Amino acid sequence: RKKNNKYIFRLSYNDKEANKMRNMVPLGKDSYKMCKFVRHPAICEVLPGAPPISDVITSYMIKNVVFFLNEENAFQTDSPADLFLLSERIYTKLRKHFENEDLCMYFVPHQDILYDNWIKIDFKDMFMFHKKKDWSLAYCDLIIKKLRERHESYALFDCLQDTRL
Repeated sequence: RKKNNKYIFRLSYNDKEANKMRNMVPLGKDSYKMCKFVRHPAICEVLPGAPPISDVITSYMIKNVVFFLNEENAFQTDSPADLFLLSERIYTKLRKHFENEDLCMYFVPHQDILYDNWIKIDFKDMFMFHKKKDWSLAYCDLIIKKLRERHESYALFDCLQDTRL
């Protein structure tokens, strides 16, 4: 497309992402679904003054962390109970990226997702940059806490089986 007399190109990796997800072990796919599922407002309440979690922690951010963990063979286990531990690990890794203010795209490692979602948009407004970081960390902490509460997690698992995300 053309903008301000310059051509702007966007690269799409949708086919590669879909193929990577399709070929991932079932526990990896289920962990990704669980991480998306726990962002639902009925499970993760909106923090005071913050936008909904899905606006702060996108499924694209989660997907990139899942792809990186898959490279580390994190999903090579036979126990379905590990679903909660792996989902917690995804959010813990995501939280670390938020703390460090870096989250690389899986297919384009030199491109930082947080730069596009935090800095580039609000470059002149450092207050909003820090608010987004604070909300991201707070939401990660909330989700990690919920995933650690096993009795809630097992109830979520039944819902997950019947939910298309």
